Amino acid sequence: RAPPTRKMASAAILRPLLALSEHQCREALAIDVDFSLPALRVIRSLDQVIIAEVQDFATQWMWSCNHERPNMALGGITPKQRLAMTA
Repeated sequence: RAPPTRKMASAAILRPLLALSEHQCREALAIDVDFSLPALRVIRSLDQVIIAEVQDFATQWMWSCNHERPNMALGGITPKQRLAMTA
């Protein structure tokens, strides 16, 4: 049996690969490469993706509320419009 080549050795090292992708649009969400990927590492990667998605959703919602949604307590204008009036 021939000894492993450098290319074969590199492929063996990088084999444990976690690629998380969104199924519907095939968007790559995260990638982790290491010598091994124990279950806790996979869970941590998933948690980071979920937290990032929730943070992005919350940020978009907050921007929409401040810039696009009229607020009846402010007389039917957005908070951003109210801020511009006071500045």
